[in-house]
Amino acid sequence: MEFVGRVTTAGAAAEFSLPSGLPILDIAAGVDGNLWVTANDGVTPTIARITPSGQIKEFPLDIGSFPRGIAAGPDGNIYFANGYTVGKIVPGAPPPAALYTVAPCRAVDTRNATGPLGGPALNAGSARTFVIAGHCGIPATAKAISANITVTGSTTAGFLTLFPSGSTRPGASSINFLAGQTRANNAVIQLGSSGDVNVFPGMAAGNAAHVILDLNGYFQ
Repeated sequence: MEFVGRVTTAGAAAEFSLPSGLPILDIAAGVDGNLWVTANDGVTPTIARITPSGQIKEFPLDIGSFPRGIAAGPDGNIYFANGYTVGKIVPGAPPPAALYTVAPCRAVDTRNATGPLGGPALNAGSARTFVIAGHCGIPATAKAISANITVTGSTTAGFLTLFPSGSTRPGASSINFLAGQTRANNAVIQLGSSGDVNVFPGMAAGNAAHVILDLNGYFQ
């Protein structure tokens, strides 16, 4: 479903959709007096909190997460199934992030002239760092970005993994591609402490590919 419905004892009905438009999978009542839901479209895993008045805050999860099943624990925290693990949210803690939209903006395009957010193409096996904060309306306080990743002009099959600088590269890919194929994928990408992201091209040595990063929002 794409919304949470509410019906009062007097019969008044209302519907609440997530700002991101993500489909809602599961719902549970928290001891904090709010409703908590899991949401996922296959690429943007999220936990959201909905107050009785309909105020909504979304908490993005790491890429590769798949929250299903959510419940209030006896300790007052919110627990959700997440593949082979169980995640926990402390309702009284400051929220990790809230989504803010920006006008669609192209932040990175390695087909352009050589520069911090332009060329050259990504070389196989070598991560390149792009500083996103300060561009396309993304503030230095942003923790993650909502983006569309496009790969094109690849000389062989491979994958790209996007991850925050200063952290270990995860084993999951952000997008896979064939030689010469142009493909795109939506994703929530965490940023490093300097508002930057690493892009790692997994390809056979001696090959290259171009990456394009279009932004539509950020989390902080």
